Amino acid sequence: MPEAVPGRVDVSVVVVARGAEPGLPETLRGVLASLDVAARGPAGSAGAGAVAPAVRLRGHRLGGEVVLVVGDVAALPPGLGGDRRVRVVAAPGVGPARARNLGVAASRGRYLLFTLAEVRVPAAWVSALTAPLRAGRADLVAGAVHPPGRAPSAARADRLLGVVADPPPPGAWPAAAGAATRAVLESVGFDEGLRADEEGAAVVFRRDAVGAGFREAPVAGQPVLLARDPARAGRRAVAARARARGRVDAYVARHLGRGAPALLPAVVAVVRHGLAVLLLTAGRAPAERLLPARAARARATALLRLRRAPDRVAPRSAAGDVPGGAGAPRAASPVALVTRPPARAEEARLGPVVPRVVPVVPARGPRGTAGDFWGRGRGGRAAPAALPDRTAS
Repeated sequence: MPEAVPGRVDVSVVVVARGAEPGLPETLRGVLASLDVAARGPAGSAGAGAVAPAVRLRGHRLGGEVVLVVGDVAALPPGLGGDRRVRVVAAPGVGPARARNLGVAASRGRYLLFTLAEVRVPAAWVSALTAPLRAGRADLVAGAVHPPGRAPSAARADRLLGVVADPPPPGAWPAAAGAATRAVLESVGFDEGLRADEEGAAVVFRRDAVGAGFREAPVAGQPVLLARDPARAGRRAVAARARARGRVDAYVARHLGRGAPALLPAVVAVVRHGLAVLLLTAGRAPAERLLPARAARARATALLRLRRAPDRVAPRSAAGDVPGGAGAPRAASPVALVTRPPARAEEARLGPVVPRVVPVVPARGPRGTAGDFWGRGRGGRAAPAALPDRTAS
């Protein structure tokens, strides 16, 4: 049986990974160290370089967990689950939006932070990103994301690759450094109908959340450091990232903007941007010019294809749909939770043990809203249910 865990925590950090990333253990160590700083309160945060809050925040000392959403559990390095704060969600064969929804479904935090595998987070990252949320100044916040060895440029090429300057510009909500209150995730889910990379899922989520009336704010001074510079990932990989962002822009323009374009202007745009890419490629133009052109061509092509697409149904969320979570998108049901491996003494006696995968079975009984969840007393007794029990039928 899985080890009993508390019914709620202050902060859940959702980390999405394939499972075989070489830098994943270091990422988790950095996130856990940042949770340790947040657990020590203002004194620990101040020692890590954070600025003392000007207003009293809700919860000076934060308890937290890490929800690791993994595509291939078998590829995880041994000993990864030695810290009981790390909970692993198996999510084989799912897209980036679905993976985040699974992480939300399995999380138990009042505030949720999202990042990726193979990043390095600052020590005060958890405290800093949750500060505007705890102070009531914002509902979702964005941090900076820097490549190693250089500062982000103002060129659009960096923005297409998921790099965010410090302080973050208006409208930024990067996949590697975004946070939101649980109320946001109970109203807006990550759009699983969008087949895109991690940054595309984050872009559409941020547009949905702001469109729903939630407030956003940037957080400066705590940039997340990528393990590798995305601009040096290879010509094909960089071009694929630019095209993916172009398709996301088309999705946003079609479903969250002006609607379906007229046929003739759409065709003209495809031809014009296609010729521009050909000329820039033949002239060996630098990435600062070529990548935006590739993104524009992909956007024009996707807009033409989306002219006859059905109207988008915005992602919906429902409180209490998943046991162990305080609210998650309806489509997000965890595939499995991986139990924590045995202690080192037991492992030494029995040998290396592969983490056991335990299917999640929805619990029966009354369920309530997020307010009911957070209104539970210390004895664990839930408030009266506000939603019917859909698992009983």
